[in-house]
Amino acid sequence: MTNKPTYEELERRVKELEQDALERMRVEKALKPNTDQIDFSNIELENPHLVDGKYSIKDLIDIESLHKTLEKFSLATGFTTGFLEYPSQEILIATGWRDICTKFHRTFPGSATHCKNSNIYLTKQLKQLKELNIKPCKNGLVDGATPIVIKGKNIAYLATGQILFEEPDIERFKKQAEMYGYDLESYLKALSEVPVVSEDQFENALSFLSELAVMIAETGLNNLELKEKTRELEDEITQRRLTEKVLQESEEHFRKLAEGSFEAIVFHEKGVIHNANSQYYEMFGFNPEELAGKDAISLTATPESVETIKKQISLGNLSPYEVTGVKKDGTTFPMEIRSKSTSYKGYKVRMAVIRDLTEQKQAERELRKSEQKYRLLVESTPDWVWICDEEGRQTFSNNAVKQTLGYEVQEILGTSAFTLMHPEDQKRIQKWFQTAKNQKRGWRGSIIRWQHKNKSIRFLETIAEPIFDGKGNLTGFTGIDRDITARKQSEETLKKAHDELKNRTIELEVKRKSLEEINAAMRVLLKKRDADKAKIEKDVLANVKQLIEPYFEKIKKTKLNAQQEALLRIVESNLNEIISPFTQEVSLKHFNLTPTEIQIAKQIRYGDTTKKIAQFMNVSPRTVETHRKNIRRKIGLEGKKANLRTYLLSIN
Repeated sequence: MTNKPTYEELERRVKELEQDALERMRVEKALKPNTDQIDFSNIELENPHLVDGKYSIKDLIDIESLHKTLEKFSLATGFTTGFLEYPSQEILIATGWRDICTKFHRTFPGSATHCKNSNIYLTKQLKQLKELNIKPCKNGLVDGATPIVIKGKNIAYLATGQILFEEPDIERFKKQAEMYGYDLESYLKALSEVPVVSEDQFENALSFLSELAVMIAETGLNNLELKEKTRELEDEITQRRLTEKVLQESEEHFRKLAEGSFEAIVFHEKGVIHNANSQYYEMFGFNPEELAGKDAISLTATPESVETIKKQISLGNLSPYEVTGVKKDGTTFPMEIRSKSTSYKGYKVRMAVIRDLTEQKQAERELRKSEQKYRLLVESTPDWVWICDEEGRQTFSNNAVKQTLGYEVQEILGTSAFTLMHPEDQKRIQKWFQTAKNQKRGWRGSIIRWQHKNKSIRFLETIAEPIFDGKGNLTGFTGIDRDITARKQSEETLKKAHDELKNRTIELEVKRKSLEEINAAMRVLLKKRDADKAKIEKDVLANVKQLIEPYFEKIKKTKLNAQQEALLRIVESNLNEIISPFTQEVSLKHFNLTPTEIQIAKQIRYGDTTKKIAQFMNVSPRTVETHRKNIRRKIGLEGKKANLRTYLLSIN
């Protein structure tokens, strides 16, 4: 039978394995090329126009997302945008470009050269972020650009333009159309669509793009740093895996050789130490010389524990047991001892493995405190806290179940939760519970109807999480249910009130429509009344003009004395006062005006003078004056100071 290795042999073998692992790591590192020591000075690896010699703007920016952003900018502002790679001048994004450029300037070879040269000239001047360059191109429009600089590399730029600062010189563009062979009409139409903006407006738009360029540069730099960090992380992971592999191999060797080794190991004969590992001396605070040849048991345990240890040795107990240890400074601590008899260098000794339980005991105390706090919390909450097994049987409940469902805790333990639910919901909840079991998940915010012990209905909102054992097997669920019956009742009351309001609204709508129909009928009647009133007024006015006024004229021509003339004037005046409201609503034909008088009345309305009317009608001014007097007489203004034109404007 092979002898178990001594502690010194174990320690020596571990050191050998550590040296072997370190040597293997040094060899692997030596075989791995070290890029820091390789001279690349004579090798052209980097492109001076790329970030870090290898990243272009297309590597660092999401072109598609930026395209959508610039399209929205063009739609919102009317300005064009161009996103070009530098120095290749490749157009990566173009939004809002105008027909004058896309169909003419950039399409015809002669003018296209100016476009390319303009791009080159704009970008050559740009080196720093937020720098702006605004220049007219040789095709007659104005362009502007701002650079995108990442880590000191100008790798792209944003441009806008295809605008004018003043109204275009049409003759210049006509000559340009003839020079390059454009269709003149289409070209001038495209020119008319080019916006004329102020320099301030254009600078504001370009400044916005400049700020956007800064954001793009920062985003690109972040993406670049992410790429670099990802690469470094991948290298680190690879190195760690190699290291872990070496360590795993070393640990496997150590585990096989030291599987009998524990935290503190001591070989003693009736308390006198033959050998012990360093953890033993560290645990008690002694050095080997201080315990040599002495009874270590009596020096490292309390008197009560010494008796317990001696008793366990005499019984040959192999099971672990707890006693109280004593450090060199007198500090006591709980410890666990597991020992057995063995031989060591020809001596019959006791090999003991000792574990300091201080942290474990502290953890147990904290756990008990935590359990007490948890129980206090669980019992003080008004919500029902429960635990059930995988079949739905209640295994724990707080006292809130009494207030919630009317049951004592002991009444529901071991009972299937489904039997406490509303009969109509049991099958549905069982099916739902089975799905949660199969998917090993909990639930949140669901509402279940439960049956109170007094047969009333309770609505509970439930939250639950699955419980697993050490092997990951589902053993049940724990959850919290809150009674929301009052809330549900309020919701029902609110719904009922809403339905009543809805019905009342429908009734009012019916009444409203009925009133609208009545109003429509009333409007028809009022309209008929107004029409009848207008007809009566028209008839009264016509009768006065045709049946009464002619007789006034005849009476005036008879021989009347002064009193009769005065009475006649009063009657005529009163009659005019009576019919004056009607005259505002009738047309000129009701005054028995002749066609010539009607024509002159219209021109007076327009504000024409007597002289202008005479020239227009090819008559003398005196004739026009005569007609004016006749018009005043016929419409009742004779002898009055009223303005004829003002009066004519007041009637239809």
